[in-house]
Amino acid sequence: MKLQLVSLTLSALLLQSCGANDTSPEKTQSPVHQPLLIQGLTDAITETPYSALVQQMTVDVIPLPDTDTSDDYAEEQHVYNAAVLETYRGQPLKNISYAMIVEKGEAAILSKEPVILTLCEKEGIFFWPGVGSKFPASNQVKSVAKAVSKNVDVKQASFANCE
Repeated sequence: MKLQLVSLTLSALLLQSCGANDTSPEKTQSPVHQPLLIQGLTDAITETPYSALVQQMTVDVIPLPDTDTSDDYAEEQHVYNAAVLETYRGQPLKNISYAMIVEKGEAAILSKEPVILTLCEKEGIFFWPGVGSKFPASNQVKSVAKAVSKNVDVKQASFANCE
């Protein structure tokens, strides 16, 4: 209930701050999308063990064995390396590596601007939980991430986005 209240309060503040003549990056997104972005970010932070503002530096593409050669589908692993600029949830780190399993040939895109990521972790290895885990790093979104992170359960052991 407390996180929902924080989310609703932050959504209201963001909607109020979307001025018609302001074209700064934080305010160019349609007010209609702001509540969805805020709810998505809130859910992602509360349902993953690690959240941070990062600057992606490099990505390595690693081929994976094709276990079913009867079709055209194959997978590969993208391993991203990033500098951590600010930690919202989890152990504060200076750098992080995380893996993503994708369809073979999918573009390995590095964000030019810092982004907020939410990640899962298993046995000390971080991995991408999927769509809805990467957010723009506008001042407003960073403020929401900070506010949500203050209200997470630090003893939480089960994370819906990581199961």
